[in-house]
Amino acid sequence: ESPAAGTPSEAVPVYLQGGQGGFAMANLKGRVVLLDVCAPWSPASRALVPELNRLHDEMQSAGLTVVGLVVDAQVGGGQAEGWQEMGARYSLVAAPRGSLNGLAPVRSIPARLLFDRQGQLHKQYPGDVSPDTLRADLAALMKD
Repeated sequence: ESPAAGTPSEAVPVYLQGGQGGFAMANLKGRVVLLDVCAPWSPASRALVPELNRLHDEMQSAGLTVVGLVVDAQVGGGQAEGWQEMGARYSLVAAPRGSLNGLAPVRSIPARLLFDRQGQLHKQYPGDVSPDTLRADLAALMKD
């Protein structure tokens, strides 16, 4: 059984780019958050990076935060650098698999998790998701 949302996990995700120290969802309350649970070895994870860059660039000032939670990345290891070479302009966080338990039951990689401004999980997208679906859901949530 997964811990309830907001329950602290045993492993603390650490920023690879875009921040310092440990990553915490609590620091993003008041913003709509799109978490991209991804892996450097996943072609589907890499394929959405350009669209996530566009969403980050277009909606950041309106209150959207995009964060890539990179599983199987070693801090200081080659896999993380390989991910950065894909050109992500949003924050990337090395997320040990145990650190995801407090967010939502993630059963596949990639997965996208959309959180409202109160930090509540609004929607989960396992596997591929179309950019149009993401944009429509974000637009509706950003109005709230």
